[in-house]
Amino acid sequence: MSLGLPEFGSRGEDPARGVWRAGQIAGLMALAYAAAIAVTEGMAASAADRSREKASAEVAAMAQSAESSRRTLLRNADLLTAASSVASAPDRVIADIEALLPAAVSVVSYKIDYQQDASAHLDLVVVAGGPEAYDRFLSALSKSKHFSDIRPGAEIRPGLVRATVAAVHRPKGTDR
Repeated sequence: MSLGLPEFGSRGEDPARGVWRAGQIAGLMALAYAAAIAVTEGMAASAADRSREKASAEVAAMAQSAESSRRTLLRNADLLTAASSVASAPDRVIADIEALLPAAVSVVSYKIDYQQDASAHLDLVVVAGGPEAYDRFLSALSKSKHFSDIRPGAEIRPGLVRATVAAVHRPKGTDR
């Protein structure tokens, strides 16, 4: 209660103090908002890490299952022979050979022997119009990604070349 006397110890209302107080409140609100965003982002990152770890574990389980299936297949020779007979079916082998044949060379007969190691061994009888044509065929066969272990056999070379060739058919997409 004042008796009309001036109050010498009080400052009264300072307008700068109100602005300062409003700035403090706004700063605290911004800090609280940033903390809430950080917590939300941290929870999302944690969920993403858990999801990635779960997916990684699933991929590892699938890889282990595939490896187990592969080992089972490798133990069963009949399955390997059947797999090679599908991958190196006669029409596929002949198509791969015909793609390599130069002019004046033809395959007279062939024999495909499916092995228990899942490979297809070929024995070919080839007739060529001359030694150059036969040599071009051997060169094309050796450069082909479909054949490996090429072994030329007996040759008869006066005029026409009649020869035997052994090889292993390697279907497209395999790395044997």
